[in-house]
Amino acid sequence: MSTTIRKLHVQSLISSDFSTELKGTALKINLIVIDDFRKLTKFYDESNVEYRTLQTKVDRKLEVVTKNVPCSLTPEEVKAELISQNYPVLTVARLFNKDKTPYPICAVSLENNE
Repeated sequence: MSTTIRKLHVQSLISSDFSTELKGTALKINLIVIDDFRKLTKFYDESNVEYRTLQTKVDRKLEVVTKNVPCSLTPEEVKAELISQNYPVLTVARLFNKDKTPYPICAVSLENNE
């Protein structure tokens, strides 16, 4: 199927502007609207078409690093404190150096609720 035919087929499924690029034997489709992304992936799922996607900005979680966190606090205590301050915390992990001693730093995963 030529790139033009593929683009016309995709165009019939979605409502907003998009761009396509042929990369080897793969067709890269860049969509702007999240609903179009969902329509296209649903169509590919129902048609048993093999495809790959990148996470949408909406679905990505936010990763932050907090500094100066006392080593005496456990990750569970840090998570509980952040939740008590209404942060949408998913996970908290303490960072360690090569000899397994803790740094006063934690990696925190938050829900992306833009």
